[in-house]
Amino acid sequence: MRAAHELHAAQTWPVQNAEYLAAEKGFEELIARKGWDHLNRDERRLRARYASLMAQHEVTVVQHAHELGLLDAEHTAAAVRLGLLNQE
Repeated sequence: MRAAHELHAAQTWPVQNAEYLAAEKGFEELIARKGWDHLNRDERRLRARYASLMAQHEVTVVQHAHELGLLDAEHTAAAVRLGLLNQE
């Protein structure tokens, strides 16, 4: 999820997705309150949902940056390798 944060920091994403921000905040609060090892089954499901939303948004951010030509060859290759970008 580092790529999404770096792209946000560089202001290459025009509007931050409210769903992503809510998921990120919920994820951080859940882990801060309970820790990684003390989550019950429902909390683990919630953590997985938050992580899924954040991952979906990261893919969108990387694809957007690629379309704008902001990724160099090294970063494009890394995005493809990580499954964040489908290079056809």
